[in-house]
Amino acid sequence: MAEHSQRPIHTPFSHRVKLWRTTLLPAVVWVTATVAVLTLYQRQGQYLEATAVVDRHEVLLASMEDGRMVGLNAELLQRVEEGQIVGLLDTTLVEAELVIAQAELGRLRADLDANRAALTKATSERATDEFADYRRFQLNLEDARLELLDLQTAQTVEKVKRDRYALLDERQKELAEEGILEVAVYDDTRLRLETTETRIRENNLLIAMLGEQVKEAQARIDAFEPMVAGASDEDTLLAPLRESITVQQSRIQSIETRRARFVLRAPVAGEISQIFRRSGDILLAGTPILSITNPNSREAVAYLKEEDARRLSPDTPV
Repeated sequence: MAEHSQRPIHTPFSHRVKLWRTTLLPAVVWVTATVAVLTLYQRQGQYLEATAVVDRHEVLLASMEDGRMVGLNAELLQRVEEGQIVGLLDTTLVEAELVIAQAELGRLRADLDANRAALTKATSERATDEFADYRRFQLNLEDARLELLDLQTAQTVEKVKRDRYALLDERQKELAEEGILEVAVYDDTRLRLETTETRIRENNLLIAMLGEQVKEAQARIDAFEPMVAGASDEDTLLAPLRESITVQQSRIQSIETRRARFVLRAPVAGEISQIFRRSGDILLAGTPILSITNPNSREAVAYLKEEDARRLSPDTPV
């Protein structure tokens, strides 16, 4: 009886859990809360409030030529990419100059045919084959130069069409997505744009090939000149034609330069923040049309209290 009373009493598991919840758990919660409060207090001491001014990079798009704006595909806060066409000036004068340039090339080709007949007659009086080859090379050179100019003029015409289709494509794409324009109309414009771009790429290859042919023709002439005596006596027949082709070449280059300036492209990527002109407005060269702002600013000027500024140092992460 005495030995049985001295045996330790076994504590049930449920009673142990209840004892842990009433004694140990409050202590663990208190320690966790204390650590959290100290951590938050430490972080609160590092938090500073400041008034800052963000330095946003803004670029103005201006017209480079005088003219009437016939299209402007731009809205406030619209995202644009660098080089994207956002507007177009009236290209009527450029197209008229291209028609005149094509007619002038036809006249120069007729002059070349007349010179070919005259040079053939003059060359027949010469006995050497070298002289005949030299004259043939001269005619081939001018013929290649005219063919190159003809293709460059046609390329500028295609670029005028491409610019118009590109602006129309951007506008119709938005209308088609909103259900305002029939998709078939947009598809037709997109097909015209793709066809024109394909022709431009093919013409670029042909222009490069013709440029090489012109260089080769000039190299053959330079190689034959020392072997042909008295060739300069009859060069006066081709001199006016050569000069006319050179002048026409400069004229076509000038038209191409002006055509590129009639296209209004976004100078940088960003958001359109302001619009100063609309389609139909008459513009002078240098007139601002819209402004583009880069939304991802990399710099801000912050103003702190004097006591807060002492707590910061260069290269401090913020």
